[in-house]
Amino acid sequence: GTPTRMIDVFALGRTCLVRPSENGRSAGRERRPLRILLADDSEFFRRQIAGYLDLVGYQVTEAADGEAAWLHLQEQTFDLVVTDVEMPGLTGIELCRRIRADARLADLPMIAVTAHDESALRQAGLEAGFDEFQSKNHRDQLTRAVERQAKRFVMQTGATSALKMEAVCR
Repeated sequence: GTPTRMIDVFALGRTCLVRPSENGRSAGRERRPLRILLADDSEFFRRQIAGYLDLVGYQVTEAADGEAAWLHLQEQTFDLVVTDVEMPGLTGIELCRRIRADARLADLPMIAVTAHDESALRQAGLEAGFDEFQSKNHRDQLTRAVERQAKRFVMQTGATSALKMEAVCR
């Protein structure tokens, strides 16, 4: 057989998607400096979600589980957390509870993602403090949820240095 060539469509998209701003410079990443922490134990879903969030201009830091996400939160500043609900070790729900209990992080917008649509899981996540609950399989819905939570974060905190309002209000 002939070897199959694989194309990283997100990398290709990043090299092709350049939008000029009013001053003629690229309006890519510098217009959307939202810092997202993405926690998911599935490398496949982590790459997919990070790929399309990066493609639209968000700065994504990946964590392979809840404990790694918690460590990132101790070392860096993020504007939003997107986390899988079901992970080994520190689950997304436990991570959410830990974040909500920490005075420094309590107001951080959080979006739960899952491949399952179980009402009991959704209810537990919302009770733990997630702002939204989204399917991993619906890229557009998740992207809109990120935009909604980013707008809310800006309105609540006035965090214009971390996130410019026009970056999330397309």
